[in-house]
Amino acid sequence: MRRPALQILEVMHPMKSHEELLTDLSRLAAQPDPAPLADYLEKNLTALFASPYMAQYYQAIRNTAVGKEAAVLPKLIVAWLAFLCGDNAGLSVVINHISEEEADTPPKASFLYALQALSGIVSDPAQRQEYGRMAIEVLPPDDTSVFMANAKLTYAQLLSGLEQYRTAAGLFAEAYRLFLALDMFFPAAVALTNELLNRYRLGQLMEVIDKGERALAMATNFHGEAHDYWNILHLPLGMCHFELNKASLAEQSLRLAQKAISRMGLFHMHGLVEYYLLKSLLRVGRSGRAG
Repeated sequence: MRRPALQILEVMHPMKSHEELLTDLSRLAAQPDPAPLADYLEKNLTALFASPYMAQYYQAIRNTAVGKEAAVLPKLIVAWLAFLCGDNAGLSVVINHISEEEADTPPKASFLYALQALSGIVSDPAQRQEYGRMAIEVLPPDDTSVFMANAKLTYAQLLSGLEQYRTAAGLFAEAYRLFLALDMFFPAAVALTNELLNRYRLGQLMEVIDKGERALAMATNFHGEAHDYWNILHLPLGMCHFELNKASLAEQSLRLAQKAISRMGLFHMHGLVEYYLLKSLLRVGRSGRAG
């Protein structure tokens, strides 16, 4: 059963749209008292991380006092937004106003540990891995909140970087299921894409194609941007098609992935998609000349 505190956070505050969030954040950021903004951030945590517009939200609040004067959860939200937007200076300012003693509940502790694991605040790789593990273990095993989803996504990223692809793929899959159940479709699509990239590295090409195509079929039930998020799945699909010597199909998938990656600002994926797109184009060209 989900913890009551998390039920309050996720059920009593329905997810707002991007436009509502940005309007509300801009209005509250203009107020001299940071308390209403801090309260709003806490109540809308899930929505803030459910779409690729985090940079816009961060820009709206980055110069407020929330990162220094609020309770620990709003400060952690600002810190995560700073990290995800690449503002290391802003992250450093906020993190200097957070202590582990403040993170006095499992969700808050998990959110802090995951940030310490992933953001580079802690330089020692072994300590970062330990924080990643702690972010999961501090929560109840049956927790299905955004905090557990985030913790599993974080630890999976660390393990993938250590080339522990099999364990990472399993954790990415668990994070995907949790995000999907929370209607957080953007991080769900990111988690599933990362699972499939790790399975690609394990040589599980047919499993990647099967899972990717089933997810894309499911995505036809969504409309607008919620549908578009899933096009990043075409990255691992295109990579698998290339390895299976289906260069034309790979090109089609990779172009869809490239468009989605650009639209959502997933700049760290550009190098990978462009590398495989170029290889596919060269192979298609050679096939055409041979014909």
